Amino acid sequence: MRASLSAVVLVAGVFSFHASANPIQTTRPSDRQPREILQLPGIWIENIAVRSNGDLLLTTIGKGDIYSFNPSRPNAKPEIVADFDQISAAAGITEISKDVFAITGAEYSPDIGFTPGSIQMIRADFRKDRCGAHKNTTAPTVDFILRGGDVGPLNGLVTLPWHPNLVLGADSTKGLVWRVDTTSGEAAVVVEDELLTPGPVGPYDFGVNGLKIFGDHLYFTCTKRRALGRVKIDAFGNKVEPAELIAQFGDADSSAATDDFVMDKKGNAFVTVRPNLLYKVSPKGEKTVVMNGTIVAPASVALSRNQKKLFVVTAGDEASSVGGQVVELDI
Repeated sequence: MRASLSAVVLVAGVFSFHASANPIQTTRPSDRQPREILQLPGIWIENIAVRSNGDLLLTTIGKGDIYSFNPSRPNAKPEIVADFDQISAAAGITEISKDVFAITGAEYSPDIGFTPGSIQMIRADFRKDRCGAHKNTTAPTVDFILRGGDVGPLNGLVTLPWHPNLVLGADSTKGLVWRVDTTSGEAAVVVEDELLTPGPVGPYDFGVNGLKIFGDHLYFTCTKRRALGRVKIDAFGNKVEPAELIAQFGDADSSAATDDFVMDKKGNAFVTVRPNLLYKVSPKGEKTVVMNGTIVAPASVALSRNQKKLFVVTAGDEASSVGGQVVELDI
């Protein structure tokens, strides 16, 4: 069972991708190496959130579907729990209260990019099981937080821990961070900094992408600069000090591109880097390759609730007939 809503959900689309109707594939190798536990042929998985019960919520580019998947059940099948009419991609997702998530979106096509004024933000509430006998699936109730206007398009999302009704969103095209009040829909730019802007180094014209908060700093990736950085903020997300670079990935002529990331309780960042790498970056900026070659076009990463597993999601590669993946790693 699924929830439907017209025109929602962001294209975190740094790269174009075309969906196909191939069947879903799942595999579950038994070794302790990085292991693919799900593949969606023809579907780009853009982002991931972990529910309180351990289930994974996957946003996808192609049809704008949101999947639910239980990674702990053998032979589990993903189910579409929400879809969005007239929107080709789902992307940014953040939990704003237990089992309630904010998701952003905008109309997008590879030919013309984002449609001006098409920004959407919704609230997806998974607290009530509306699926009757389908006890393993929860379809959310969905309502709009904002739609249209000058905001965005927003990519990565993060909830302000001091004010959970407020979320920060990455405007990847302009290199800005917006704050959105999920109660009123009011929005304002709170962070501007050259380090967040799309240029001048890397291969893709996107700036700030992923967002996370650790301590009193907003951490971010910048796709075109192939960078991980941070900026000090106040309790309402306003910039307090200039942004600083923590780590950069690839040489000057590299095709590397940073996408989304996650942080553990010790302040280590696990950063997805196209075309096929996952790095662990220490608080001092020391880089270690965690995955290399198992993942195809990694897009985002999440930690299990007990922080013992990493889940990496990928865009896959249409030319190689590799669909969007969920890859699991014990840490």
